Amino acid sequence: MSSGPGGRRSLPEETLSPEVLAELRTVGGDQLVRELMAVFVAHTPDRLRSAEQSLAAGDLEGTAAAVHSLRSAAGTVGAHRLVELAGRLERAARGEVAGALAAGLDELRREVDVVLAEARRLA
Repeated sequence: MSSGPGGRRSLPEETLSPEVLAELRTVGGDQLVRELMAVFVAHTPDRLRSAEQSLAAGDLEGTAAAVHSLRSAAGTVGAHRLVELAGRLERAARGEVAGALAAGLDELRREVDVVLAEARRLA
């Protein structure tokens, strides 16, 4: 579980949207869900690492691009809290608010771990 705004914890049932998962199953069955989760699991660590490396190098545009990619992937699998966190960080990077990014990346990293665990379960 991960800490959210105001110390709120992500509950397992909040990790991936049941509505998004149901819609994906309607479109392509459990096979589509497994494939999307496998792709998410395979690429998300690299997206997060890219955001961290870009921030460490002072490349806020690169940070914004990496977080945008992570946000898009999270939206595809229904990880709404991760979408929210990544969107906040993308806006901070585009607004050149580097101070907000370091703490935000820590929170994002924790949420990525939670979502990856659930995605692995479904992959």
